[in-house]
Amino acid sequence: TNIKRQPTQQNSPTQSTSDVRQLNIKQYSRSYHTFAKSTLDISPQSTPGISLFYCVSYVTSLGYKTTMADPVTGLTEADRQVIIDTWEVVGNKEVMGDRAVELFIALFEAHPYMQNYFKDFNGMSVEELKTSPKLRTHASRTWRGLQQYMTTINDVPKLAGHITKIAQSHLPRGLGTLEMDRLATVFVDFMKVHCGAQWSDHAVAAWTQLFKVHNVVYKAEEDKRTASG
Repeated sequence: TNIKRQPTQQNSPTQSTSDVRQLNIKQYSRSYHTFAKSTLDISPQSTPGISLFYCVSYVTSLGYKTTMADPVTGLTEADRQVIIDTWEVVGNKEVMGDRAVELFIALFEAHPYMQNYFKDFNGMSVEELKTSPKLRTHASRTWRGLQQYMTTINDVPKLAGHITKIAQSHLPRGLGTLEMDRLATVFVDFMKVHCGAQWSDHAVAAWTQLFKVHNVVYKAEEDKRTASG
């Protein structure tokens, strides 16, 4: 008996994977608007950039999967893994205190004006910074904040929430997106020094992309703060 097969739905030759993703996102747009207003307390019309960020996060959380880069962060599974693996080199408990202090010293050497934002160790020399209990306390707290990236990197809404909290605590002290971008550049160079053979072009690209995501969310919070006066 001949069985008539149902035609298999295929993408058109000109329809890219990105197009398919966009179609899937549109399917959830109405649900997203409800989600945004009820859960995130944001207006998709008033904050289009951050709203899109959360919109795709919501679609992802509903089960939309891709073997390609995450549609929000642009990070692949391999990118996320290389970030976690290289972080372990500087983030483990045995060395984290020393490495945290070293990063801040590298930041202040690259951008001396940024030391002025920290009243507890403003004006200290490099030698004084190396042994400052206050710097070690603050730097270790920053390291724990960076550790949060590792625990939220696979959960976009939580990652965005973590970055928003960082912005809300740092923007009132004058640390804007520019300062965060400069910190990111110093951090990537710092990682190259300490990761040795484990560092690679892939690691550079992955960390750089993560910081781009950070700055999108941070800038949205900065713009909201500016608009509110």
